[in-house]
Amino acid sequence: MARSSPWLALALFVVTLITFWPLSEAGFVNYDDPGYVYENSQVAAGLTADGAVWAFTTFHKANWHPLTWLSHMLDVEWFGMDPGAHHLVNVLLHAINAVLLLAFLVQTTGRPVPAFFVAAFFALHPLHVESVAWVSERKDVLSTFFWFLGLHAYVLWVRGRGLAPYALVVGALLCGLLAKPMVVTFPCVLVLLDVWPLGRTRWAPAARGSPVPPVGWRTLLAEKLPLFALVALASVLTVRAQSAGGAVIAIPALSVPSRLANAAVGYLWYLEKALWPRGLAVLYPHPGLAGAEIGGVGEWLPMLAGLVGITLVCLRFLFRRPYLAVGWLWYLGTLVPVIGLVQVGAQATADRYSYVPLVGVFLALAWAVADWTGDARGRRFAAVGAASGLLLASAVLTRHQLVHWRSARSLAQRSVDVTQDNYVMLYNLGLAAQQEGDLESARQHYQEAVHLRPREARFHTNLGTVLAALGAPLEARARYARAIELAPGHPEAANNLAWLLATHPDPAVRDGSDALEVAQRALAAAGPGNAQILDTLAAAQAETGQFAAAVQTSQQAARLARESGQRALSTVIEERIAAYQRGLPWRERPGVTADLPLQRPGGSG
Repeated sequence: MARSSPWLALALFVVTLITFWPLSEAGFVNYDDPGYVYENSQVAAGLTADGAVWAFTTFHKANWHPLTWLSHMLDVEWFGMDPGAHHLVNVLLHAINAVLLLAFLVQTTGRPVPAFFVAAFFALHPLHVESVAWVSERKDVLSTFFWFLGLHAYVLWVRGRGLAPYALVVGALLCGLLAKPMVVTFPCVLVLLDVWPLGRTRWAPAARGSPVPPVGWRTLLAEKLPLFALVALASVLTVRAQSAGGAVIAIPALSVPSRLANAAVGYLWYLEKALWPRGLAVLYPHPGLAGAEIGGVGEWLPMLAGLVGITLVCLRFLFRRPYLAVGWLWYLGTLVPVIGLVQVGAQATADRYSYVPLVGVFLALAWAVADWTGDARGRRFAAVGAASGLLLASAVLTRHQLVHWRSARSLAQRSVDVTQDNYVMLYNLGLAAQQEGDLESARQHYQEAVHLRPREARFHTNLGTVLAALGAPLEARARYARAIELAPGHPEAANNLAWLLATHPDPAVRDGSDALEVAQRALAAAGPGNAQILDTLAAAQAETGQFAAAVQTSQQAARLARESGQRALSTVIEERIAAYQRGLPWRERPGVTADLPLQRPGGSG
C-alpha cells in the first residue's frame, strides 16, 4: 500500500465502527432472527460437537451455510444471547471488509484516493445497513470477508508467488460458499479483474499498480476450472436446500415474463437507491406474488434495452477506460443469483443483495472522476470535496436508518410505512405488538394482513390467539378452524384450538372430546417431541376425566421442555401436574393469555 494508505485504512475502520456503534443497543428482530439464533436450540447451545455436525448437514432456513451457523454458535458461546454483542460482530466484520477492499484496490491500482472513496462508500452507504444491522445477515458480511481475502490471495498468485496463494484462493472461495451461496459469481469477477486492473489480457492496459505479464484466454479460464467446479457443487446444494425449504417459487406461481420484468426493474432499482437511498425497508413485496400485475413488455423492455445500451457504451471504452466495463459487469454479474430469475422468497428486491454488487458501481464512478480530474488541482479539489460531502451524507443517512433496527416493532413499522400492501411486515408488526402485550394493535395488524393475504394459515392462527386473549373465543375458534383448513399439516393452529377447547373457562366454548381429537392430530403432525402440544394433550385428557393419562403426558412434556431449555414452560407444566394429581382439570383464568405457539414468517432468502 502507498505511504498514506495505512492511515486511510485506520480512519476508515474507526469511522465505520463509530457509524454503526448504535447497533450495540439494538435487539433481535422477529424476522429470521428466531430461527437463526434465539429460538434455534442448536445455536442456543453454543459451539458443540453435535451443533457442528448439524451445521454441515441441515437445510434449516432453506439454506446450506454451515460456517454461518458455526459463527452464530460461537457468538452464543462467547456472549450468550446478548443481541448487542451479536450485532457488533457484524459491525466488526463489515469494518474489516471495508479495509480489505481498500487494501486490494490500492495494491492493484496504486491510487489510494479513488480506492479510499470506493471502500468508504461501501462501508457507509445506507443501502448496506441491512447486511450489517440484521443479525441473521451474518452470512452476508462473513461470506464477503472470505470473498475479499480471496481477492488478495489471487493477486499474490498472479504475481508469481507460487502455488500456496492459489490454494488460498480455493480455500477462500470454499469458505465463502460455506457462509453464503451468493459467492458463486467470484470466479467470474476474477476474470473481470484479469482485464483490469491486473491487465492479464491484451484487451486493456493494466493499472499502474499491477505490472503482470498478459496470458491467453484459454489459460485464464483453465486456471479457474477448480473454482467453477466448487461453484457448481455449491449451486446444486443451494437449489436442493431452497427447494426442500419451500423457498423457491415455481414457474406457474410466477411467470417467466414476470421474472424478466422484475429483473429489468431490479437492476435499475438498485442504481436508483444507490444514488438516492430513500424509502429503505427490510422487505419489498414482489408484486407478482402479491397478486398484482407487473408492467407489460412495453414497460420493462425499454429498461432492458437501457441496460444493454449502458453495457455497450462501457465496452466501447474498454481500451481507454477499462474500469467502466469492469465495474459495470461486476455490478450486473454479481446480482444475477438474486435478481429474481430464480425467485426465492417473497421479495422483489432487497437492500442486502447490493452489498457486493455496488462495489462495481462505486469503482467505475470513482475511477471515472479520477480520470476526469487528471493533474488539474482545481478539479481534484472540487472532486474530493464533492465526494467527501456525499460520503458525509451517506453516513448521516446510515445513522438514521439504524434507528429502525432498534426493535422488531420499529423495523416492521418502517417497512409498512414505506411500502404498499406489505402483508409479511404487517404480520410481523402484529407479532411484535402481541409480544409486547399490545393486543389491540396486534389484532388490527393481523386483520390487515389477513385482508391482503386471506389464504395464509399463519395469519389466521395468530389472529385467533389475539382474539382469544381479547375475550372473543368464538371468533378465535373460527380463525383456528380456517387455519387448519388452509394448512392441515401445520400443528400450531390445531394446538391452539385444542387448548382453547380444553381450558376455556366458559363451558359454552369448552369441549373436551373435540379438544382431545384436535390435540392428537396436532401431535401427529408435529411429532412426539413437542412439549407444548403434549401439554395441550394433557389438558384435553384432564378435561375428559383421564387424569392418570394427563399426569403421564404432562410429565413427558415437562421432561422434554427441560431438555430443550424451556424452563419457564417446564415450571408451568409442573403446576398443571399438581392439579391433575388432585383430579382437577386446568382452566385458563379470564384475561390471562396462555403461552401458545405463534407462527413465524418464512425465510428471507
